[in-house]
Amino acid sequence: MRGQAVGSVQESSHRGHRHPPEAVDHRGLRLDEARDGAEAAGFGVDDHNASNDVKSIRMRSNRTVCFQKTGWTSSDRKTIGFGAVQTGAPCPEADDGTIPWPKMPDLVWKTWKTAHKEVVDLDIVPEDRVGAEAAGRPGRGPRRRRRSAAAAAVWGGPGWRRLRPVRRSRRRP
Repeated sequence: MRGQAVGSVQESSHRGHRHPPEAVDHRGLRLDEARDGAEAAGFGVDDHNASNDVKSIRMRSNRTVCFQKTGWTSSDRKTIGFGAVQTGAPCPEADDGTIPWPKMPDLVWKTWKTAHKEVVDLDIVPEDRVGAEAAGRPGRGPRRRRRSAAAAAVWGGPGWRRLRPVRRSRRRP
């Protein structure tokens, strides 16, 4: 045993299981569905956040599987690990990578029709989920509502920030 390499010791502990076990491809499924399918196939299941942010997974039904990796435990049990991101977010290039959010186009001084088309063309959110709200000028009270992107905040799916106008009291101090 003294002359054996470390790799051969690990291989012998798996009693001939040198290749990872075969599993159905769960990528693209909701994390809770993927876990249920893997557990039904006899796998021990683990999951983690596939992006490089430090958020933990709280609601598995709101996550989509991007990566999966199978393996064996020391007691010869099949395991599978899922890397998932929030549903609606694009998958990173590699596990534990940065989510490649598209860059928001410059919408200043564009008409609503033009701004709406540019956001829909990003193909991140459905057309009926893109909207606008009037934005006030800080410190000068509310501004008249306009149908231009200069006075509106375009919002959509995950990763987009929805801005709301600030409501001020009419009474003066």
